[in-house]
Amino acid sequence: MLDNISDKQLKWGYWWVLHRAAMHRLVVVILSLFAFVFCGYALWQITDWLANRQAEEEAMRQLVNQNINTEEYRRTNSPSAPEVHTVTAVPAANGLYDLIAEVKNPNIKWAITDSTFTFTAEGQIVQGSAYFLPLEEKYLVKLGVALRTRPQQLTLTFDSINWKRIRDLTQLTVPTFNITDQQIEQVTPAEATSPTATKLTFNLENSSPDSFWQVGLTAILSRSGSIQAVGQQVIANVESKTTRQVEFYWPESVIVADNLIIKPEVNVLDPRVLK
Repeated sequence: MLDNISDKQLKWGYWWVLHRAAMHRLVVVILSLFAFVFCGYALWQITDWLANRQAEEEAMRQLVNQNINTEEYRRTNSPSAPEVHTVTAVPAANGLYDLIAEVKNPNIKWAITDSTFTFTAEGQIVQGSAYFLPLEEKYLVKLGVALRTRPQQLTLTFDSINWKRIRDLTQLTVPTFNITDQQIEQVTPAEATSPTATKLTFNLENSSPDSFWQVGLTAILSRSGSIQAVGQQVIANVESKTTRQVEFYWPESVIVADNLIIKPEVNVLDPRVLK
């Protein structure tokens, strides 16, 4: 069996026999050094904890007993109220008035799933409801309101608001529409109760990847910054990547406008609007 042992192995075995005791002492020294360092570190930690325990306990008592200003926290983290801009009454046909308010939700992380609002005009009140997406600006409208005269004072107030926190805006579907070929023209009414009427036509393209059961439309015609007419309608079954022609019609009205605003609306806070 010794014939299978090489010279290198014999030299290594001979060296180990000669130095085994020294290697044992070296290992003992290294382990003792590690133990000394560890014990020293542990002793330092214990000493430091004992020296600073009183100060830490006092700081903890102050933290626990601190009077947290919950009102300030609620104020800085709560949504801001909707911003009400212009509020006006526009004469409509047959002595009626259309009430219009421009309102914006100034919050980027808060949506309004539902709200009730009230127009107040010379002691008369008219109520409605609305939703708002984050940062959405829209017109709140009540059509054909019977008022004795055009109100000198008209206000809009919110009676109740249901807020919803939007934590991830990328998860919120944002519909996109393209509006082209707008045309305002005077036409002969279908029922000849007046010599002329006003018709607005345009093409509405749903460029969103989603289809919707219905889309609300608000059309505002103004001249020199003053609203001349407003119209609203809802169109159904708006498919993705399709275009349709839309018409608004104001009978018994001759409307001269130099500016046109058309606002499509889809309540994407309600998943049932998606087809």
